[in-house]
Parts: sequence; structure tokens; C-alpha cells
Amino acid sequence: MTIDHKPENILKLARQFMESRILLTAAELNLFTLLDEAPSTAENLAGRLHADLRGLTILLDALSAMGLMIKEPDDAYRCSHDVAACLSDSSPHSVLPMINHANHLWKSW
Repeated sequence: MTIDHKPENILKLARQFMESRILLTAAELNLFTLLDEAPSTAENLAGRLHADLRGLTILLDALSAMGLMIKEPDDAYRCSHDVAACLSDSSPHSVLPMINHANHLWKSW
């Protein structure tokens, strides 16, 4: 693969890990399974996961911006059915084990 060596293209290449890290973190927390079961607020999820509320809210908002979560007007987050089919561990078609493997590889790198 070759890229046009303009600064903006090189910076884009350098930032491509960001969305991957967001997805891997969500998978590690099993957010897609939790939000497939029922919508929830960040505060409720933070309590269930013993997670930092601010950090979790940033993660959920990033997932929403990526189209992997839906943020409702009442500030509850939910997982759409098509995303849950791929990323919830309750789905027979889930690729979550492969995502978790990628997360393990990330740590090895």
C-alpha cells in the first residue's frame, strides 16, 4: 500500500489506531453484551462495571460517534441489533472472541 506523502495523510495513518482501541476497550468491558440486554445510562454502567464515570461516558460517546452505539435522548445508551449480532457474546454469529483475541495481540505488541 502506498500513500500520498502529504502531512494530512501521514497524520491520518498515525491516528488509525484510535477507533481500534475504542472498539477493543468496549469489547474488553463487554459493553455490547450489556447494552444488548437493555439500554443503560453511563452512570448505571459505571456502577455495574466499577468503572470511572467520566472515562466510561467518553468511551460510550466515542462508540456512538462511530455508529457502534446509539445514545438516546434520555442519555441511555443501547446497542443496535445489527451491532449486537456481531459483538454480543449472546449472539451465535458474534465475532467477539476474535475481537478479544485482537485485544490480546494489542497487549503483546
